[in-house]
Amino acid sequence: MSPLLVNLLKVLFVALLYAFLWVVARAVRSHLGAGVVTSERQSLPALFLTEPAAMAGRVIVVERPTMVGRGAEADVTLDDPFISDRHVRFDRLENRLVIEDLGSTNGTAVNGIPVVGRRALDRGDVIRIGQTIMEVR
Repeated sequence: MSPLLVNLLKVLFVALLYAFLWVVARAVRSHLGAGVVTSERQSLPALFLTEPAAMAGRVIVVERPTMVGRGAEADVTLDDPFISDRHVRFDRLENRLVIEDLGSTNGTAVNGIPVVGRRALDRGDVIRIGQTIMEVR
């Protein structure tokens, strides 16, 4: 075989290898959704902790009734001395979050207004539980 033909076959082999990898990458990306958030998942709000600084960036995703407190029986435990053992419960009502204070000592406030009973939350609402502040996004 001539050296020109050998080099041509090498280039063709590399081109076919790249084409194969490109097809596999597209199939994997399509199968996994390429990290794209579906509209259903995108529409579900979550709680983003903003204060204190030690907890900033923590996210609470509420997919079922979720109790937040300082005690061991809480679904989400927050290290805040002003939070009761069983402080607040978050739940879903369709695509909205609902908050309910569980008779906590220091209470719960949404946008500075104390929570009495159950209350629906909207994106952008700011929740204060003890010294912990979170935002619905």
